[in-house]
Amino acid sequence: MKKINPICIVLIFLLNTQCQSLKEPISKEVCNENVIFKKTFFDNIEKVETYTQGKGKRDDFDDALTFLSKYTHVSFDDMANFSTSYTSLKSFNKDKEGWLKWYDENKCNNIQFK
Repeated sequence: MKKINPICIVLIFLLNTQCQSLKEPISKEVCNENVIFKKTFFDNIEKVETYTQGKGKRDDFDDALTFLSKYTHVSFDDMANFSTSYTSLKSFNKDKEGWLKWYDENKCNNIQFK
């Protein structure tokens, strides 16, 4: 009986492993993220946050909220006050959390501008 070369055993093992991995389904999701939309979306969140902290421009705040409200919920009812702005960081943070969640759930759908 002939002896099997150890190199052949290793090669057979490697080939078998490769064949097994080819049989497994590919489960990676293809993400078609619109990076221009992403930048605009996050820039608008930043404008709202800056104004809420007392630093930004009112016009930027209003435009940013208008933009965000086209895609996700904005708590305008929480801003029904004299200054029509967030009265508490809690309200802002709740909206921001929702905006970030919405973006994370939809980012791979090639979001287009409305």
